[in-house]
Amino acid sequence: GAVAGYNLIKQGMNQGYEIVEHIMGREIKPVDEPLLTEKLGFLKGSLDERLAHIAGTIPLLAPVQKQPLRELILQATVHQMGGAQVVYREDDFSDSLFLILDGKVAASFRSQLPGERPILMYGGAFFGEMSLLSGRRRSATITTVGPSVLIEIPRKAMLRLMANEPAVKRIVDETFVVRALKTNLLKDLEDGLAQELAHKANIKSFKKDDVIVKQGEVGDAFYLIRSGSVKITKQEGEKETVVKYLPAGQYFGEMALLDTEDPTRKATITATKQTEVIQLMKEDFWALL
Repeated sequence: GAVAGYNLIKQGMNQGYEIVEHIMGREIKPVDEPLLTEKLGFLKGSLDERLAHIAGTIPLLAPVQKQPLRELILQATVHQMGGAQVVYREDDFSDSLFLILDGKVAASFRSQLPGERPILMYGGAFFGEMSLLSGRRRSATITTVGPSVLIEIPRKAMLRLMANEPAVKRIVDETFVVRALKTNLLKDLEDGLAQELAHKANIKSFKKDDVIVKQGEVGDAFYLIRSGSVKITKQEGEKETVVKYLPAGQYFGEMALLDTEDPTRKATITATKQTEVIQLMKEDFWALL
């Protein structure tokens, strides 16, 4: 049951049936064929042509092989929407990823200044990765601009794809870093520099109680919390004091990089649960400044 790399018994059963039918000389369509054909009924051509159109339109899916792509679309929801329809609102509790197959959407924020224009995203782009990866509420309100077709990928399916496809994970990670830098630090950050920094950034994972930086060390990097949370503690003699807790979206490590006379860490930063951080090395942090 693992000829195509499946790891679930139910899928192996379907696959075994197809193999036996093939050996018997009978032509058989995969068990998911009618489901996918119905789901993608708004597209023209054979099922293979429809899937190829999706992969060709959305660069994020270009590295994905045919079978994993079928699995992904099978778990997805296709939204055919008119203009000026809200996809989700800022602070909503949802964590799926949206791919724009056709049309365009606008991202707006409560913090926008009067007259400030929303950010537009066009066919081929994706959005929603901030909540997908951080587990936090939506950071923007997304509205369609004219008729649009969106593919919504559930969080578990997207995380599984990222685990199996390093190229997909890197695209999502770099996009997350670019948007996190703009959302949490500097919204006017020039796109070219943001992309360059995202390419150089490291994504670091820490388990509960892992020390990320230690008091007294020389600081060599800046950190933006992608998911999870950390606590800041200071050691004075034998006494350790908890100074503060920081959730996803906050940052730390800048003080040692800014203090040219004493570049040592003034506190210890520890993960309070499974945590991921975006690490910018000192020279890249200064390029950002």
